[in-house]
Amino acid sequence: MKLKLKPNRIWELDFLRGFAILMVIIDHSMFDFSSVFPAWQSSGVLILEDLYTLGNRYMTSDIRVFWRPAFLFLFFITSGLCTAFSRNNFLRGIRLSIVALLVSLVTYYAGPIFSYDLFVMFGVLHCMAAIIIIYSVVSFIVELCVRGFYKIKKMPFNDKTYNYTLSFICFILSIGFYFINRKY
Repeated sequence: MKLKLKPNRIWELDFLRGFAILMVIIDHSMFDFSSVFPAWQSSGVLILEDLYTLGNRYMTSDIRVFWRPAFLFLFFITSGLCTAFSRNNFLRGIRLSIVALLVSLVTYYAGPIFSYDLFVMFGVLHCMAAIIIIYSVVSFIVELCVRGFYKIKKMPFNDKTYNYTLSFICFILSIGFYFINRKY
C-alpha cells in the first residue's frame, strides 16, 4: 500500500514533529504513572504496579533529564519551521490557543478529582500559540512597512528584503524575550 502525500508537504518536518509529539506524550504518561496515580503502587494489579514503577524510574532517571529538553527543542524547531509554510499563522495560533485553554480548563477541574495539582497554566501548547500569534503579527507589520517603503521608492516589492527584515526583527525579539525570561 502506497501512501499519498499532499503536494508541497515536507514529510520530514511532519515526521520529526510527530516523533517529538510522541516522545512528549510518553514523558507525560510516565509523569502520570508516577505522580498522578500513586495508588497504583499498592493496587494489587500487577500491570498497574509495573506502570507505576516504570514511571517512577523514568521520572528520576538521567534519560529524562537529557531527552525531555531535546524533544521539546525538536518540537519547537520543527513547529517553527512549519510556520514559514502556513497560509494563515494568526488563525493557526488562535486555534492552538483554544486547544491550550481547553487543556488548562480540563487540568484545572481534573486536579481535585485526582487529589493532585494538575493545572497547566502555561505549557508547551500555550507557548507555541503565543509564539505563532506574535510571529504572525510581526510578519504582518514588517510586510506593511517593507511594502510601504518600496511604494514610496516606486520600486517593485522585494521578497528578499522582506525575508531579511523579518528574520532580523525576529532575531532581535528572541534576544529581548530571552533577557526578559532571565530577569523575570
